[in-house]
Amino acid sequence: MLFDTSSPGRKRAVQIIFASLAILMGGGLVLFGIGSSQSGGGLTDIVNNGGQSTLADQGKKDAESAQKALDKNPKDVAAAEKLARARFAIANEEAFDQTGNVIDAKAQALVTAADEAWTNYLKLAPAEPSRAVSASYSSFYAYPGVAQYDKAARALEVNLVSRPPSAGLYAQLAIYWLFGGSTEKYADARREAIKLAESDSRKAGITKQLDDYKKQYDEAIAAQAKQAKEAEKEQETSPSGTSPKIKTLPLLQ
Repeated sequence: MLFDTSSPGRKRAVQIIFASLAILMGGGLVLFGIGSSQSGGGLTDIVNNGGQSTLADQGKKDAESAQKALDKNPKDVAAAEKLARARFAIANEEAFDQTGNVIDAKAQALVTAADEAWTNYLKLAPAEPSRAVSASYSSFYAYPGVAQYDKAARALEVNLVSRPPSAGLYAQLAIYWLFGGSTEKYADARREAIKLAESDSRKAGITKQLDDYKKQYDEAIAAQAKQAKEAEKEQETSPSGTSPKIKTLPLLQ
């Protein structure tokens, strides 16, 4: 684990850090060109067209039929893909509030079901993984309520296999690996993003954005480490039975 969440205070601090980073990432990816038509898949690609209620309802129907097919044949790749699509649609519509945070225990169960469906789909090693599904899960794992950036990075890597490489997508991958705790993979994706940039101004823009993310990330990690030391020190000096005060980290600006 990248962060120590053994105490409630630290866990809360980590949640604040991840939520702040996710907000920063959402804004930055627009500058990278992510979230537009080039991102290669989204909710409207996952289930039939319609309103929000239709998306969730259709997802539930698809999930039921896909699960029945998998019960008969656990190696049915098409059914596994269908289930991953459906579970994403359900979780996306019913598990999150407008900020992307999981809102209750029932919602968390929907998130877990989506995660399990995607993981099972990958285990079956599809010859041509769905671009739409992989793109959707790369965003899904970056939601503040999920915050599993290593999985977001792996889903995006699956997506990159079936599409032409682009500077924006590799910049997104660099950020996911940074938040996921792999500075080495962050550096690799960063180099590729800058290499693929089509102009000097694009190179400069991506470089600046990634530098800003790295700075914010390093500051968040340092702040969390400092808070952990302060909490331990207060625990040592606190009277028996008295809970030390845990300082809450401010949101990153």
